[in-house]
Amino acid sequence: MGSVGPFDFTVCIGGGNFGTRAATTSKLHGAVTLVIDPRQNCAASAVATRTIKRLDEIDFGLGGVVQYLQGDGLDIIADVVAHRCPDIVVPASPGHLMAKAAIRLLSRRTLGAIPWGGGCDRMADRLDDDIILIADRDDGIIVTSFMDEGTMCMDVCPQPELCPVTGRTHPAPMYKLVDDAMASSCGEAFLMRSFLLSDTAGVGGIEGSDVKAFLGVMRSMKEGTRFAVATSCSCHAVINAMEVTALGDGRSTAPLQ
Repeated sequence: MGSVGPFDFTVCIGGGNFGTRAATTSKLHGAVTLVIDPRQNCAASAVATRTIKRLDEIDFGLGGVVQYLQGDGLDIIADVVAHRCPDIVVPASPGHLMAKAAIRLLSRRTLGAIPWGGGCDRMADRLDDDIILIADRDDGIIVTSFMDEGTMCMDVCPQPELCPVTGRTHPAPMYKLVDDAMASSCGEAFLMRSFLLSDTAGVGGIEGSDVKAFLGVMRSMKEGTRFAVATSCSCHAVINAMEVTALGDGRSTAPLQ
């Protein structure tokens, strides 16, 4: 999978088990670390030594300190990257963060998103059946993995080419397979590659510059545009295929998975 390079500012969206693990790892790296979670007593709040109420209260001089902001990360993430782009964004809340954030940002412009079944079908056709766990055209969602359904990864794994659980060699990194499938299926395709925060952390994050660029496109995306967004590490991926629509036109909004 590869570990991320040096990082100075980390934002964790979600303060549960993975968010806490990511925040602790970021703290040990001496980075400015912000955890955003709507729950006042989330697990990560226990490792935070400073609580803030607004983004402009982030103290960027406090490296190696976890700062906590109570709020909805889906509402705040676009403002975070606009305020000061983090080096790493850790998606540690339920569901596919980037798909949810896209829909939330579109809603600010009185737009929504519905599942794009055709895009889902085309991407699934370009992926090996052996790696597809879910391909739901009605919801526009694909989940892929080199792990068999029902099996569990090691808690801490550097994601080598030879899987230590299955004993099988991966044909290519999952993010490469997904990127190729999206590029040949969708006019607008966005891959968020996840990197390990460290070889021993057991948790990964997305480069903040990728998040900022993607949300920047969402700010100007027009009604009727079809797109796909995926978050993928070397072994697993989740993909959402969506079509931008006007809010209140009677069509169902894409599921926030």
